[in-house]
Amino acid sequence: MNKKLFAISIMLVLAASAQATSKVLGTQIFQTKAHQIGGSGAKMGSGSDIFLPYQKTVYGTSSSATAVTISSAGAYLLSSDISSHSNATNVVAITGSDITLDLGGKSISGNGTSTGIGINVSSGLSNITIKNGVVRNLNNSGIKIGAGCSHIRIENIAVIDCDSDGILINGTSAGSGTEVNDVVINNVIVTKCNGGEDNTTSVKGLSLNFCTQANVFNSSFDENIGSIDEPTPAYGVFMTSCTGCHFENCEAIGNSALAAHGFYIEHSYANTFQNCSSYQNTGTSGIGSGFYTSAAFATMFNNCEAIGTMATTTAYGFYLNNSEDSEIVDCKISRIVGYDDPSTLDALGIYAVNGANNLIKDCSIIGCVGVGASNKAVGVMLSSETRSRIEGTEVNACTSVLGRGYGIYLASISTIGTSIAKNIICGNSGNEASYGIYDDASDSVTFFLQNVCYGQESNNYSITYSDGSFDENVKNDAVINNFGNLITAKTSPHHNISVLNQPADRKSVV
Repeated sequence: MNKKLFAISIMLVLAASAQATSKVLGTQIFQTKAHQIGGSGAKMGSGSDIFLPYQKTVYGTSSSATAVTISSAGAYLLSSDISSHSNATNVVAITGSDITLDLGGKSISGNGTSTGIGINVSSGLSNITIKNGVVRNLNNSGIKIGAGCSHIRIENIAVIDCDSDGILINGTSAGSGTEVNDVVINNVIVTKCNGGEDNTTSVKGLSLNFCTQANVFNSSFDENIGSIDEPTPAYGVFMTSCTGCHFENCEAIGNSALAAHGFYIEHSYANTFQNCSSYQNTGTSGIGSGFYTSAAFATMFNNCEAIGTMATTTAYGFYLNNSEDSEIVDCKISRIVGYDDPSTLDALGIYAVNGANNLIKDCSIIGCVGVGASNKAVGVMLSSETRSRIEGTEVNACTSVLGRGYGIYLASISTIGTSIAKNIICGNSGNEASYGIYDDASDSVTFFLQNVCYGQESNNYSITYSDGSFDENVKNDAVINNFGNLITAKTSPHHNISVLNQPADRKSVV
């Protein structure tokens, strides 16, 4: 997805909305109880007026200035920009159900010093739509949806320069009726949120808390920047305690802080990510990741990309931490780079640790690069995993400048059920050592089938069984013309192929 084209499409939608608005005043819109809003401290919802011609709202200096409040059911159209007073708690407050707020291409903004929320939807409401405009310059969240709300729609909205969460879906607990249920976010941009003047608040483009059945489409969460001095992370998307949510055609680009993540999912169940991309998210004094799950179950990533993640300690494309029954399928990982710290740095394309029954299948991992004397660069690493699988995946050119390079690294795998099958591992290298598939067990319990390793010098496989060395079918460069034939050749008990002495013109170039 092209970010510039995405932003242009948003603006075109907003412009079209504004033009359409001028043509239907008093006819189509107002036949559905539309109200035109925008007055200082105005309160909508008496139900007595169908058309309320409030003018541009610009708050003065009075400390008693209040928000625009919408309380009665109906469709509301913003007639002009609204700006907050420095002491206002909210710029716009929605306190009733069955309300549509159409910004009509206009903006709702703070003054850069107040602690107010741009659009605050009270708890326990249903059937709320917010669309077609800009929310910006808030020292709090741009849009907040309260606990227990349901049937929420946020469409064609740009949220810019908020101090904490661009969009906050704020359920408070599971199983108590305070989850937020049925949310649709479509064609939304959240960008340039930050941690405020003191930079002590974590930064989240989209924050989903205790949410069920949220669907996010065609949206971008970009350049949300936290402090480089405070231990506060930045997230493009943050999810905690969410169930049954779906992301499709979404991006997280250029988010940066001490620790930074494109998409972060914790304590959540049965969420899916389709055609989503994480680009150039950077941990400036800690870890960085494209996609991160923690204590999450049944998370599905399909046709997603993690490209250009950078970090000063450890950089990850995908990180499955204490997670189970998750899948990373048809995903692309490239240029995962660890830098700056010469002693502790790692770069890992996919890392799964302390989990179970996870599947990595048909992925492409190219160019994990680590810089450091004792570091490792790894395409896929399983650590203390149970019954997890790596299948049909290609790992190429994972390079440690000073340490060790690995295609696939298995650490502390002690339970039968892990399998490594039909992978192609090529040209991974390290100054200290280079490995294709490496298993640190003294007596491996992992099943290896039909893998092909080449371009790692003599260490295509480092696998040991108690009754002898791993049995690999060693080939030279003369028989590398057809991988299909190599994989199906049954000349070894495990049918794993090791190709040595790769000619220079067939070696991978970092």
